[in-house]
Amino acid sequence: MGSQAALRSFFEAGPVDLANPGDLATEAVRRELAVRGTLSRLDRLLRLENDAEYRTLASEYRVIDDDTRLVVVDRDLANTLGADPSRVDWHSLVQASVRMRTHTVGKYGLRAIFGEDADAVYAWDLEYDSGFLGYMAGVLARE
Repeated sequence: MGSQAALRSFFEAGPVDLANPGDLATEAVRRELAVRGTLSRLDRLLRLENDAEYRTLASEYRVIDDDTRLVVVDRDLANTLGADPSRVDWHSLVQASVRMRTHTVGKYGLRAIFGEDADAVYAWDLEYDSGFLGYMAGVLARE
C-alpha cells in the first residue's frame, strides 16, 4: 500500500473534510511504512543507537559497503589508545580519527594499535594537517 492508496482509504472510510490535511498525510505515510515493515526497522535502529550497540548498527544498517579502517591521526591519542584503551572515550576517538581505505592502510604500513583484523584501529604516523590537507599532507610529503 502506497501513500496514495492509504490516503484513498481515508476517503472511502468516510468524510475527511473535517480532518486536518497534514494529519491525514502523516497517517497515510505511517500506514505505508507499517505495511512495508519500515517502522519496525526504524524502531530497531533507534533502539540499537540508544543502547550504544554500534557494532550491530554498523553491520546491519550500512548504507554504503566500504572497505575502510579507523585511523587515529592524533599521535598522543594513538599512544594512549595503544597503552590503555580504557583511558580513551569514544568522543575523543571520533574527533581524532578518519576512515581510510584498507589498501591505503597497507600501502603506508600503518601499525595496528588496538584490535585486530577488520576491527583494528590504526595509527597515522605520517604528517597530518588538521587545517586543510588532513592525512594527505603525509601522503604528499612521502611521494
